Amino acid sequence: MHPTPHNVHYVVVTFKNPVLWAIDGDETWLLNPARRYVMNSDMLDGLAAHIDTVSDLRPSAKYVPLRRGENILGKRVLVDRYRHRGIGDLLFMTGPLAWLHHVTGGRVTLDVYTLVERGAVLADNPHISSRTPLNGPIHYDDFGNYAAQWMVEVATEFDESADQINVYDALYRSMDVDPATVDDRFKRPHASLNMSDAHALDAFYWRIMQNHRCDLRATPYYVVAPLSHASLRSVPYAVWLGVIQKMAAKHPVVVLGAPRTGYTPDAGSLTFSQFNQELDKLRSSGASVFNCIGNTPLRLSMAVVASAKAFAGLDSGLLYVAQAFRTPAVSVWGTHNPHTRLGYDKTYMEGAIWRQEQCPQSPCYAYSRFPQHKCVYGASQNVCEVLKVSPDEIVSKLLKIS
Repeated sequence: MHPTPHNVHYVVVTFKNPVLWAIDGDETWLLNPARRYVMNSDMLDGLAAHIDTVSDLRPSAKYVPLRRGENILGKRVLVDRYRHRGIGDLLFMTGPLAWLHHVTGGRVTLDVYTLVERGAVLADNPHISSRTPLNGPIHYDDFGNYAAQWMVEVATEFDESADQINVYDALYRSMDVDPATVDDRFKRPHASLNMSDAHALDAFYWRIMQNHRCDLRATPYYVVAPLSHASLRSVPYAVWLGVIQKMAAKHPVVVLGAPRTGYTPDAGSLTFSQFNQELDKLRSSGASVFNCIGNTPLRLSMAVVASAKAFAGLDSGLLYVAQAFRTPAVSVWGTHNPHTRLGYDKTYMEGAIWRQEQCPQSPCYAYSRFPQHKCVYGASQNVCEVLKVSPDEIVSKLLKIS
């Protein structure tokens, strides 16, 4: 694997005074000077004035990295994935977690730490202790309660090499496990729903029925998720609007996503605000289009996707929710080869649209910005060339898989 970027290394930190720290928009930690905390080093920038000591986790006395051959039967393992990664990265972790559960016959306790909001994607997961992730900071002195720790700083997300490996291969290798020895069913996401999710889904269906006289319990529907966390992975909204219009002529369409992931990848196309307005116009004209962007909690979104006829979206979290629940899915790919995320799941590879031939540098695996020296239009590139697909291409694939 490639070297881990230094700014996500795990470190052991102590503080000179109590600190209330907003790690995320919905989560605040109280950091106590009487404790030692395990954090990623890039978290420390805003805390520098309060830090007493910092040391690398790796050579520390209590750190026992999880490795193949460790005797973890009947023991506890602490698992942490770099906290600021998205729900897709958390879902990638569930394949190896299911494998650990499988190879131990269920005789292992996996304590998985996440942020509160994103960690909801792992709720009721049968492979996690108490079926739910833990929240809050990790105390270094608690390491003594565990047989081993699996601390995942990075998988493949910062790797821009042309021969990037599959994300599951990277995760297994981080435990010194040969991926070739692992069955493919443990190289895809796993997720579960519970009775509360079922009740929330039923209430969602009832609201649609009351407000729009459309019974989604009895009518097959599509889910379209047009948003991504990065412009490098975004298809112009005009394309998605065309897909939604065409699919709504066949079955109702539910549009999902979080507004903070809304990008305008093409200045000559629709803005995010205009796209929302166009969706509302479709609804007003009588089309069976239900714009649920921004008002659908994660667990409800998961339930909606799990019950859909088919899903269409990008390389983003809800695609992996669809994969976890085996909802047929069409995905559109740009800078990344879909093999690096979906390669061990033939069904979802067949639903991937990747127009590699449209860019001589594809795949470039650009992560945070357009690589101007590689892009077809250099500094003026505002949509990844590979992502320039037509609504008809997406619709054709959707009809084929559903």
